[in-house]
Amino acid sequence: MESNLTDRTLLSGAAYRNPTALEARRAIYRYQRPVLDLVGTVTAEFAAVAGPIIDVGCGSGVFTSALRRAHPDRSVVAIDLSPGMVTVAGKPGVNAEATRLPFRDGSVAGALAAHMLYHVPGPGDALDELARVCRPGGRVVLTGNGATDKLELHDLWIESARVVLGRPEVLFGEALRVDGMESLARRHFGPVSRVNLTARTVVPHTRPIIDYLESTRALSPLSDADFTAVITEATERLSDRIRRTGDFSFSNEVGLIITEIR
Repeated sequence: MESNLTDRTLLSGAAYRNPTALEARRAIYRYQRPVLDLVGTVTAEFAAVAGPIIDVGCGSGVFTSALRRAHPDRSVVAIDLSPGMVTVAGKPGVNAEATRLPFRDGSVAGALAAHMLYHVPGPGDALDELARVCRPGGRVVLTGNGATDKLELHDLWIESARVVLGRPEVLFGEALRVDGMESLARRHFGPVSRVNLTARTVVPHTRPIIDYLESTRALSPLSDADFTAVITEATERLSDRIRRTGDFSFSNEVGLIITEIR
């Protein structure tokens, strides 16, 4: 059954018509300690790749732009389900499904799928497609969140929903995490390596956290009224917590899955 996380109309429209919600979520990491350079770490993985690179699920083009700056001699193509995101990421760009990439077999040297496989109804099909378009010796890099990522923030949402709705509600639902991505990659690609990055985000104000939660509204299965009610409860809980302790902090765990096509 398709969820909001994989609904193609929702993802290409309300959720990611423009970068506003995505950038609101990214903004919270200015409070991260130490600041994780995920973009730099990913970009470095393509240093030895000689040939075209595709950024599948490019979003607002943060990784695309970094790859273009680092490798001005190579074509870096932005690909996204949302036409709006492709426009923001800039040319060359293609509006396409991750499971139906408009490239010939073995035509690219590198492929990135950063924090996007949980938006694909069949993530294994997307990996098959990455393997198809990458030439032998080409590199594929996947990124995703680990099991401990944002645990405290998820708990805040779950408990707020329990109070308001009488039941727990999981933020982002059962999104595919990096352990699942690694298992899929081992089945579809063979040997892989993994890089783990960890930190904590320590936020001294209520607003950035509420902005983060609010940015997930379009992806939530809740009605607008229920979502707003849970946000109100979460705001009260956060305000009380920050008055008592001075901040609200949560764990960060991000993983890179890296493989070469044989």
